[in-house]
Amino acid sequence: MENPIGRTQRRGTVGTDADLYETGPKLPDGLTRWTTYVMSRATQRGWTLLNRRLESSELSPRLHALLVVVRDRGPVSQQAISEVLRVDRTTIVAIADAAEDAGYISRDRDRVDRRRYALKLTEDGRRELERADRLVAEAHDELMADLTEAERVTLHGLLIRLVPAAGEAYPEADR
Repeated sequence: MENPIGRTQRRGTVGTDADLYETGPKLPDGLTRWTTYVMSRATQRGWTLLNRRLESSELSPRLHALLVVVRDRGPVSQQAISEVLRVDRTTIVAIADAAEDAGYISRDRDRVDRRRYALKLTEDGRRELERADRLVAEAHDELMADLTEAERVTLHGLLIRLVPAAGEAYPEADR
């Protein structure tokens, strides 16, 4: 399945080589003194690693995220997914279309509100998501390779304090 959602280069990004974030041009001190810029760079590297790992599947990071929300909250409306992922509704519809075309989700009218669709994970979607979750875990481990387990837990906890709506689950506990 060709999935353009999440696979295209955005303006201002540098290739798909996560190694550039290790050996490429350094941010000037005037930026690295601000945690926001360093977190942004870490996020860019994380997305690059996710894209690289997920290339062997048919999922982009955004499609993976949509499937996780459907698995964990389903049946769920596209609007609810949009709110959880903080992605505009038009983009969520396109991602859901790709997921439905691939046979990963079914889209049925919501029984309570017939104007909405309720998305549910199919068996094919569940299998692909299990495979993709392993790839995401590999990308996560690569990003966090220089941190001890205790440092990973601490970093995660600190980020949750900065973004309380993100939740609390630490990925290592789920494996």
